[in-house]
Amino acid sequence: MQCIGVNDTERYIDYNLHINEIFEFEASKNPHKVAFVFKNNSINYYELNNRANKLARFIMSRGLKVGDKIGIYMERSIELIVGLLAIIKVGGTYIALDTSYPEARINRIIKDTDIDFLLCQHMATSFEFNGTLIVIDDNNELINQELNTNLKNDLDNEYILNIVYTSSSTGNPKGVIIKESSVLNRLYWMWEEYPFQKNDVTVLQKSYSLVAATWEIFGGLLKGIPTLILSREDIYDSNLLWNKLKQYKITHILASPAFFKGIIHYAEKNNETLDYLRFATTSAEPISMSMVRSWYKVFPKVDLLNLYGATECSSNVTCFNTREVITNKSYRKLNNVPIGKPIYNSKVYILDEDLLQVENGQIGEMCVSGDCVAKAYLNLPKMTKEKFVKNPVENDNNAILYRTGDLARVLPCGNIELLGRNDNLVKIRGFRVQFEEVENVIEEYKKINKAIVCKKRYGKEDRLIVFLVCECDIDIDNLRKTMKLHLPEYMIPFKFYKVNEFPKTATGKVDRKKIAHGVPEEFGKELVRGIEDVTIKTPIENQIMNIWKEVLGEKVIGIHDNYFEIGSSSLDIMEVNTKINEILGRELSVVSMFEHPTISMLAEYLVTSKEKVLNRNFDKKLTKSKNRINNSFMKMRRKQA
Repeated sequence: MQCIGVNDTERYIDYNLHINEIFEFEASKNPHKVAFVFKNNSINYYELNNRANKLARFIMSRGLKVGDKIGIYMERSIELIVGLLAIIKVGGTYIALDTSYPEARINRIIKDTDIDFLLCQHMATSFEFNGTLIVIDDNNELINQELNTNLKNDLDNEYILNIVYTSSSTGNPKGVIIKESSVLNRLYWMWEEYPFQKNDVTVLQKSYSLVAATWEIFGGLLKGIPTLILSREDIYDSNLLWNKLKQYKITHILASPAFFKGIIHYAEKNNETLDYLRFATTSAEPISMSMVRSWYKVFPKVDLLNLYGATECSSNVTCFNTREVITNKSYRKLNNVPIGKPIYNSKVYILDEDLLQVENGQIGEMCVSGDCVAKAYLNLPKMTKEKFVKNPVENDNNAILYRTGDLARVLPCGNIELLGRNDNLVKIRGFRVQFEEVENVIEEYKKINKAIVCKKRYGKEDRLIVFLVCECDIDIDNLRKTMKLHLPEYMIPFKFYKVNEFPKTATGKVDRKKIAHGVPEEFGKELVRGIEDVTIKTPIENQIMNIWKEVLGEKVIGIHDNYFEIGSSSLDIMEVNTKINEILGRELSVVSMFEHPTISMLAEYLVTSKEKVLNRNFDKKLTKSKNRINNSFMKMRRKQA
C-alpha cells in the first residue's frame, strides 16, 4: 500500500472568513501601506479598499447580486485589482477574459457562461454580448459618487469565486467552477508553511485568467505585503525584468520554468544576483534536474519549490523543495524532479484502471481528493461524471476524487514522481493544451479531412506539430492566420506535415504514440510557408537571420517573414533579443522587436538607430572641440591684452 502519513494533511481553516473580509481587515490595520505597484504608480490599502467599495456599489446598482456571473476584460493593472475586489465584495463570480485571447475564443466563453454582466476599463469590445456592459472609464464620475464604506453580503462556504477556462478535448475551452474555499485552502497553506516576513515584496506576472494567478493576486495582498504588477513589456524584456526585480527588492516569485530559465540565464551572463530574493516557486510544467542545479549555482540561498497542480484542483496540490535534489544523493538516479507530497486538506492516490491503489513504486493514475478539488465543469455533466468521481478509497459518501490523467508513482521516501499522461493533454510554456481542441479548429479549414497534433522538442522548447490528411497542399500562412482567429498564440503549431494516411493500432485507431515518438519526415512531407525573399542584403541581416535559425531550428527564413506568423513565440522573441544584444553589443529592447517584426525591418532599425547614436556622440565631441578652441582663443586674447 502507499506510504502511511503522506495523506495526513488535515488542518482547520475557517472558510466563513471570506477574501473580502480578510482584505478589509488588512486595510483597517495598515491603511497607508502600499498594496500594489504598477508602472511607477502605487496604491495603498486605504485607497484600494475605498475604490473597490465604490465600484462594488456601482455594479450592484446595475443589478449584479450574490452568485451572479460577471466577465472581466482588463489588462494587468491596479484597475484590474480594483475590479476583482469589487466583484468579490458583491459576491459575484468572475470570469477572467484574457485580453490576448482571440475574439472568437472570448465569444465562446461568454456564450458558455451566459454572463449577464461584463466589466471592462475602456469601450473597446466588439463581443457577442447582449447583457449589461459596465465601462469603468465612461462611468468614473458616477462611481466616485458612491459610498466608500464596506459592504455586507451573505456568502457561504459554497461561494463560487470564479470560473477558469482551460483547453478541452471537446474542441472548445471548458470552464472549471472554483470555490472560494479551495483558493483559501491554498493561501493558508502557503502563509503557514512559508510565512511572509516584514519587508517582503511579491510579484504578479501571470495572466489573471490562469488559476495559479490567485496566489499572485491575493497571496501578498491579504497579508499586508506589497505586490509589484509586471507589464507584458517587463516580462518579455530581460533587462527591464531584472531591473524591476532589483528596484523593488522582490523577495517572492511564483512563475513558470521558462520564466526562471530566463532569470538564470541573465544572472549567469551578467554575473549578478537578486540580493533580496529569498523564495521562488515554480509550477505549470515539469522542471529538469539540470535546471535545479543551475538554479542553486546562481541562487544558492534561495529555495526553489516545485509545485504540482491543475485547474481542477484550484491551483496546487503537492509541493517539493528542490534543495533535496542537491543534498540527497538518492534523487540523482531519477529522470524527473519529484512533485512532493500533498498540501493542507489534500490527498493524493495512485490508482489503477479499476480505481484500486497500486503498491509503492508502481505506476498508476494520480487522483486527488480534498478541499482543493473544484466543484465541477460548467455545462459538461458527462465530463464532470467521468473526471469527478466518488472516492473509492475513503469511507465518505460525499468525498469526491478528481482523476488528473497524470501517470505517477510514489517513491520510497513518500514523494511523488510524475511520469507522463494517459490522454492527449500536454503543457506548452506552462499552458494546458488538449490536442483535440487544436485539431478541431484545423479540421474546420477547407480541404483538410483529418488532423493529428503532437508535441516535439525543437531547440530548447517543446512545440506543437500537426499532421494533415488533405486533398492538396495547404497555404500554411493562411491556415495560421485563420487559426489565430480562434486560438491563443501558444496553441498554434510550429510545423505542418501532409500525410496520405495515419499509422494505425491493431484495433484500427490512429496510432498517436507512434506518431509522437517517430521522426516527422517518416510520416509525411513538411508543408513550408510561402517565403517571399531569403536574399541577404547586409551583414547585419545575415547575423539576425542566423540567430533566428538557431532559436527556431529552421533552415530557411525569409527576411520579410513576420516573426509572429512563422511559429515563433514570445519566449523566442526574448531569446533572440538576448542573443542580438550579446552578439551585436546592443541594448535592443523587446518592444523594438515587436515594432519591427521582420529581419529586414529590424536590421534597418538597428543600423539607423546606431547611426543616430554615433551622430549624437560626434556632435558631443564636436561641441567639446569647439569649446576647447574657444577657451584657448580667449586665454590667448587675455594674455595679449
